[in-house]
Amino acid sequence: MTTLEINQVNLWYGKFHALKDITLPKLQDGEVVGLVGPNAAGKSTFLKSLLWPGKAKQITSYGSANISQFSRMERSRIFGLMTQTPPQASSLTPYELLWSLARALNLPLSNEILKKEIALKLEQFG
Repeated sequence: MTTLEINQVNLWYGKFHALKDITLPKLQDGEVVGLVGPNAAGKSTFLKSLLWPGKAKQITSYGSANISQFSRMERSRIFGLMTQTPPQASSLTPYELLWSLARALNLPLSNEILKKEIALKLEQFG
């Protein structure tokens, strides 16, 4: 089983130190984790720093590989991020948004399997 290790994530916006030494317990494949905190605490910033680590300094590994060495496509296969609000106004339903995300990531799922997976996730999260 592959583990994800996130240690000492730091991110600056100019002189502003937005994320300070963020470290999480090891995460296992298939584990569902919630990131909870008040508005403007840095939750989205932290997640984005994992997807696009260019500005962040971190020690992050997936299995035995350093994530900062991965291509954008490789990182997108490990991390999925769907913001609470789409970047542009949209009339898509949550189902349609998930379908679009799965296809944009080129997930190797048939339409039937994807349909079942999305229905299962929507049911799990209400």
